[in-house]
Amino acid sequence: GIWGEGDFVYLVSYPNGILTFDITDRSAPELIDVYTSPGEAFNITGGNGYLYLCDSGGGIRILSIANPSHPVNISTIGLIGYPNDAALSDTLLFIADDSTGVVAASVADPQAPYIIDTYYSPGIAKGIAVRDNLVCLGDETSFIVLAFTDDPTGIDDRESIIPEAFGFEKVYPNPFNPQTSIEFTVSTPAVLSLDVYDIVGRHIECLLKSEFEPGFHKVIWDGAEYPSGIYFFRLSGGEYSETIRAALLK
Repeated sequence: GIWGEGDFVYLVSYPNGILTFDITDRSAPELIDVYTSPGEAFNITGGNGYLYLCDSGGGIRILSIANPSHPVNISTIGLIGYPNDAALSDTLLFIADDSTGVVAASVADPQAPYIIDTYYSPGIAKGIAVRDNLVCLGDETSFIVLAFTDDPTGIDDRESIIPEAFGFEKVYPNPFNPQTSIEFTVSTPAVLSLDVYDIVGRHIECLLKSEFEPGFHKVIWDGAEYPSGIYFFRLSGGEYSETIRAALLK
């Protein structure tokens, strides 16, 4: 991966991390700094005075380039999988995560970034680009174009809409600490159970078992008493069953 601005170019080189080059003299680039990444540094993008490094061992590492000759790590966005690519649109960072798909994160405050939403792609997310309000994702099986708004809350007018099917909408935030919101849709009246399982399949708790009317529903799970790790939420009722996963990071 490579990204540059002004007289500086930042080259990602495993196992070194980020190599900073001064290209004031275009005919003789000079290596002036090395940031050693804890994990396998893979790709990079930047903007607004910061670098966003895709690191297999730590998700997205955000580095300040207030001094462009010496990047300094100030925060990290934890992910479930490995980030293969990232693209910046103003204060939104879109990440191609190999275990989920597209992860959208707010970097309005680079010292306190947070994940807004996740789009689960059919294949392994490899490359990503942003133009206007479109996110273009390349995964192993398809090319996907997603639209987004500049509303970081993700709120939309759905109260009068009857969903066409049962299913999870999203788990937000994901990763989370210690609470996350599980959203799902119901198309016809049904008795449903929502259960939590750990990474080895042990049943942790039943969040609900009730009859639901058609519409959009939300349940909040507090994982304060549980250790960090991957957890699975299973929504089931009758012949229907669907599972979605999320990461608790403390």
